[in-house]
Amino acid sequence: MLHRVQSMQLVDEMVDLNELKLLELAKRNMDNETAEAVLALPEGKKSNWGMVAFLAICLDGAYDHCAWLDSDIFVHRGSLPWVDAAIQRHIEDPWITVGRPSHSPLDEDGLEKFSSRHFVYHRKGLQRLLPLKGLRKVSKHFNFEDLMNDNFDKLEYRHGVFMTSRGGSWVIHPPDHKSQIRHLLKACGSRSLTTLIAIMEQGSEHGKMAYKWHQRKNPDMMDAASWASHMRQQCSGQRFTNSSLPPVGLTASVPEAGDI
Repeated sequence: MLHRVQSMQLVDEMVDLNELKLLELAKRNMDNETAEAVLALPEGKKSNWGMVAFLAICLDGAYDHCAWLDSDIFVHRGSLPWVDAAIQRHIEDPWITVGRPSHSPLDEDGLEKFSSRHFVYHRKGLQRLLPLKGLRKVSKHFNFEDLMNDNFDKLEYRHGVFMTSRGGSWVIHPPDHKSQIRHLLKACGSRSLTTLIAIMEQGSEHGKMAYKWHQRKNPDMMDAASWASHMRQQCSGQRFTNSSLPPVGLTASVPEAGDI
């Protein structure tokens, strides 16, 4: 799959985490004890490694803003893409360290927890958070996301992670359970994924807003039954062709089992 992506020239560079000097990279932005601990965490080990590498690459490259998007996130691009909205919000308030996309175009701008699924680092604001520290004896379920949120909690100014819905863009995550993902991918036969992506691009189906089809307890997660129902209506009503995800920036992650 990766060779195919390379041959299509969809990315500029691919990085093999196993070939990086991760401890050296981690120590650039964390105290020594925290750097060693975060790389040894058993929960989502490769994901933690990817977060460490991405943070270092962002800062070492002297980029003003660095966008991360997990490989399985569906994005609806409104009049203003979510990365652009995050950058605009940071320009208004340089203290903001991280920007996040919204789960609904109607959400109000506000404080949020850090999520490693989708975010933008703002270099100017990020400097006040570093070096990351405080990771010692922790739960085996602790991960890089928890490390970031612990450090944000220690900041004097409590507006480090900001979520905005400006411009009408929003994101949603596919269901976690493989059986539910299979249910979605069979809703329209061979046209299931194409139809799902087309609905995301439109942001609605017959006037019904797609961001509302989420799980009750997890508003950022697709409700498989609702999405499958609307997809079947689209399949029976019209055919979608030549549909693809809108360009939302580079993803720095590799699909894991269960990702679409």
